[in-house]
Amino acid sequence: MADIESLNLSGCYNLTDNGLSHAFVAEISSLRSLNLSLCKQITDSSLGRIAQYLKGLEVLELGGCSNITNTGLLLIAWGLQRLKSLNLRSCDNISDTGIMHLAMGSLRLSGLDVSFCDKVGDQSLAYIAQGLDGLRSLSLCSCHISDEGINRMVRQMHGLRTLNIGQCVRITDKGLELIAEHLSQLTGIDLYGCTRITKRGLERITQLPCLKVFMLFSAVGGYNLPLFQYCTETRASYSLPFCQSVCVSSCTMGNGKVQALRALSPCLHWR
Repeated sequence: MADIESLNLSGCYNLTDNGLSHAFVAEISSLRSLNLSLCKQITDSSLGRIAQYLKGLEVLELGGCSNITNTGLLLIAWGLQRLKSLNLRSCDNISDTGIMHLAMGSLRLSGLDVSFCDKVGDQSLAYIAQGLDGLRSLSLCSCHISDEGINRMVRQMHGLRTLNIGQCVRITDKGLELIAEHLSQLTGIDLYGCTRITKRGLERITQLPCLKVFMLFSAVGGYNLPLFQYCTETRASYSLPFCQSVCVSSCTMGNGKVQALRALSPCLHWR
């Protein structure tokens, strides 16, 4: 495997630490991308070997590797100095301590996904602001975060382009107002399942000057969205002039609200 640049082992459910130990026995400097998603038997032991022998790695996919713990993240943080993108989606043994390891290490990540890591909370956002402030993409779907965590993070994250806070049910209009105030370069935001937001918060977020992708799905419990209520009931004079994609899957909208959506942006791509 001397010249290999990308290795995808996603879904190899029977792959174990012992199996990987036979593959990685010497440095493979050419490897840039490794996908171990859903390799559920992989543990921190393999991450130690990856940190030792794959020092040129830029992309590491570990989604669904539920046996990985905070210790494994400590190994990654100090061993993979070229890493740019890390996917920890549904690694449910990861907590605020693991995010601290990533933030205090030598990483310069541009993309991080900790969606469905339900032990990740507001303290993680403080760590991200301290040591991972170069992130351009951050996914926090279903994490246990609140407006307070948003407040601790956004003041340092001016380069963030895409943010997923879907199913973060503790987020309210206050959190959206903080995002709108500090993340002026944001091009995409996912608010799926944020049931405590109202048209006040949506009004603020839609004023982001670079916003192109606006994900709502069945926010507000699957009922008619406050955004469309605001458009159709008050006929307010605001729009999404640069927005190219608005996703409203599973929302209960009639034809009138569909037309209101189309009127929001001349560049809109319907999803």
